[in-house]
Amino acid sequence: MTSEDLLSHTHDLLKPCLEIHVSGVPFREDFVTAFHSATHLIATAVNTPKFLSVFVGTPPFEFQMGHHKLVFQQSSTVFGTHLDGHIFLNFSRLSPYSEKTMTGGILEEFVHALMNIRDESLVQTVVGALLQKGGGATWSSNQAMEPTA
Repeated sequence: MTSEDLLSHTHDLLKPCLEIHVSGVPFREDFVTAFHSATHLIATAVNTPKFLSVFVGTPPFEFQMGHHKLVFQQSSTVFGTHLDGHIFLNFSRLSPYSEKTMTGGILEEFVHALMNIRDESLVQTVVGALLQKGGGATWSSNQAMEPTA
């Protein structure tokens, strides 16, 4: 999978504001569709997006910042993390799940980043409302979820 695979399926409102980095991830149509769905759902809820760097891969995430390399060791148990304008999506953790679950996991990080919500309970409520508005079922990252594979 490439950055362009994801960017080409991103909502037009967000395209100029996203810098997407993909590392060591095979192409998965269901993941691309989940990313597309998440960006379209969050775009309906924000007026003015802000710049975000999105990293898709498997921890540890490594990226250059000027003359420095930053290494982010994300917990292996989470789908994603938002950290000060950077979203880290753990592909190996997300990919075994259904497209709906991947959409919810990706959307959760966009809600944190673009709506400035830190409270997990409130984020769950917002993600659930956005998924319902988009025609999806209810969502909770705390629910018992089983991989589809």
